[in-house]
Amino acid sequence: TVTASNTCYNFESGNLPSDWTFVSSSVGAEGEVDATNSCALNGNDFLVLRPQPSASGPGNWMFTSPVIDLTNQASAMVSFDLSHRRPLYCNYVMSLEVFATDDCGSNWTSIYYKNDHFPTQTCLPFPTTPSSDPLHTLLQGSTFPPGFEPSNCSEWRNDQIVLNAYAGKTMRLKFVVKTEGVLAENLFIDNICFSSSACATNTYYPDIDGDGFGDGAFPIDLCTGTSGFVSNGNDCNDGQASAFLGATEIADGIDNDCDGQIDEGFGNRVYLKAFLEGNYDAASGQMSNALRTAGLLPLVHPYTGSPWNATGFAALPSQAAIPANAVDYVLVEARSGTPVNSGGPNTTMVERQLAFLLINGDVVSMDGTPGVLFSSLSGGSSYYFVLRHRNHLDVMTDSPIITSATMTHDFTTTQSSAYGPEQVTSLNNGRFGLYAGDYLPDASIQTTDYDVWSTDPSILNTYATADGNLDGVVQTTDYDTWFRNKAKLGHNEITLP
Repeated sequence: TVTASNTCYNFESGNLPSDWTFVSSSVGAEGEVDATNSCALNGNDFLVLRPQPSASGPGNWMFTSPVIDLTNQASAMVSFDLSHRRPLYCNYVMSLEVFATDDCGSNWTSIYYKNDHFPTQTCLPFPTTPSSDPLHTLLQGSTFPPGFEPSNCSEWRNDQIVLNAYAGKTMRLKFVVKTEGVLAENLFIDNICFSSSACATNTYYPDIDGDGFGDGAFPIDLCTGTSGFVSNGNDCNDGQASAFLGATEIADGIDNDCDGQIDEGFGNRVYLKAFLEGNYDAASGQMSNALRTAGLLPLVHPYTGSPWNATGFAALPSQAAIPANAVDYVLVEARSGTPVNSGGPNTTMVERQLAFLLINGDVVSMDGTPGVLFSSLSGGSSYYFVLRHRNHLDVMTDSPIITSATMTHDFTTTQSSAYGPEQVTSLNNGRFGLYAGDYLPDASIQTTDYDVWSTDPSILNTYATADGNLDGVVQTTDYDTWFRNKAKLGHNEITLP
């Protein structure tokens, strides 16, 4: 509960306020709200911390305030009334200490301490260093009558604690009462009041990524700046330190300069989404990254040889350079021309890029940045995009995409998302994926793919074309993957030489 400043708690309801908490660690000790009072300033009820004779040693009570909101305050104070009679004997010492926290209770700082103040006596066996000011408001006589309660206003005192160190923050207080012996007089507390004065505020913005530019969608008025907030809201992406108004645009798949364009001046980025049938899990809606987890993805991509002959892409330095949620390498091609439904391909490859397919279906650049960057596309022209995988049927976008800074296509939404009839298969949850089983990559799934599998149908810990479900093992399940798709033909436009 966050309570505004300039609030008082006076216990007139007959109970501890619901947003305060009370804990006693002492058997026989209790805290209660009493209705016996002869001082009109304190109303009818007040909080009583009442040691009981049955307590078997030192006592400890604690009650904690709700959160007090001082965020727009320049100064603050808490005051409270108390009444307590010091006993005749110093081995019945009681103390009150108040703590404050501004980090949700991870750390508490003592801001007030008073005890029963026996400066000239050695209080054995319970020695206590006297506080600079006494806790008690009156002294006991030569006797120890039980059941003291204040009988007039002179037996009450108002104490104040300056909270300026917490102005501009949210904070809580914790009152801790202790007794050093088996007996002590009651302690009475009432009218705990928070007061503060407002400050002249300025508007600040959260700066989560620490680039010195804040998120303008979440302004907050504060007296002074605080860690994690800045005075400008010119950040269009507070999750990326390289993105803010006036930043230099770089080719990283992010709108660095906050002009609404991505990688302008560096080419065109295409964002593709696709699932592979072989390792797709319908329940989770994702693919497995078993090859990446087992460290089986090679540092040199698998498309260097026939039929792809994709050269010019550097090997990765280590497994750490492969995104943790990567499924496998893929090739992305931009093709110009008009497709035909028979004969050889009528489209021509303009540019080809190597990429990673992630478990959620996203196709990302080799450094893990979203999308795949193309540098040779002509402005205003239209291109088909082909996605190739080493043991699934390749697919091409169902229609050409006009060149822009960011181009998108999703192969998972409908069966018509790929060019040609039924070029993606249902994954039984409303999603679609590339057909598995093209173990001899030739744009068709047939007996020759079975021959590849049957040559060595039992291999462990491998990165092999015949591993249709991409689990790092060639076995009977990969035959099953091929069998359900045998005699499936890819469209002639995806055929490789």
